[in-house]
Amino acid sequence: MARFPAPTFSASERDRRWAAVRQIMDRAQWNLDAILTTPSDSHGAYARYLTQIGGYGAGLEVIFPRDPATPVHAFLGRFRPYWESRLTDWCADGMLVLRGDDGSQAVALQLRALGLDAPGTRLGLGKLTGARFDPEGLVSTTYLENLRAAMPEALFVPIERWGVDLGPIEESAMLKGPEEHEAITHSVAAGEKGIEALVSAARPPAENRADLWFPTFVAMFAETGEHPTRLSIAFDQAADRTLSATAARRAIATMQPPWRRRSTCSPTRSSSSCPARQPVASSPTATPHGSKH
Repeated sequence: MARFPAPTFSASERDRRWAAVRQIMDRAQWNLDAILTTPSDSHGAYARYLTQIGGYGAGLEVIFPRDPATPVHAFLGRFRPYWESRLTDWCADGMLVLRGDDGSQAVALQLRALGLDAPGTRLGLGKLTGARFDPEGLVSTTYLENLRAAMPEALFVPIERWGVDLGPIEESAMLKGPEEHEAITHSVAAGEKGIEALVSAARPPAENRADLWFPTFVAMFAETGEHPTRLSIAFDQAADRTLSATAARRAIATMQPPWRRRSTCSPTRSSSSCPARQPVASSPTATPHGSKH
């Protein structure tokens, strides 16, 4: 049983994050009227930071207005009932609206309803360009074209300038609040549990990486209620000579050609009781073999 089956942050942490992001949106170099996240950002980190919704490699559409009196809208489609049951604190005051529609048309309609389609409106798109690991962006061309066609007088601009200015979300996320520090402490504890499981598993009869990886994964999952973002186990040469040696020998044995395997005939049997060795057929690409058996 996971000790933290549904990790969530409080409404106070929500307010702290939102205020920090909006303060940076208001700076002259950004001057953003709203931030949009799109489903083509498969990591979904920006949407999750703003709403807690995401994970498991799923992107999410979010409209995050700079005006603190305007609700934040998350477009969930068929997943709305699931998140409504998990985010009661964040949705209680009506400032986070979970919607049952999604797609560029639904987003454009809501932007117009919020008055965010006026001439000169600056809409910041997460992962448009300039992100550290995605300098050319992750926003779908079709998605962006649909938004521009629906709101031709609005301006769609990046919210990252890696190496120059982190932008509203990246900069805010780097400055952790008390609840985030507590979550990091739990994450470190989960990692230590994983290391303990790894050390415990690295004994006979373990023979390969899978024998170590699965116990480590289970131990970390049990501590957090979520699968690890990344769990990689690699062996150096010394480990390959020990932990993997038995499995490697077994694999090599199964690949040995028949003429190299030990004969199953008993030395006391007559030659007529043992099957005759068949000559190896040659081919233009075959490697020559000696006649010694």
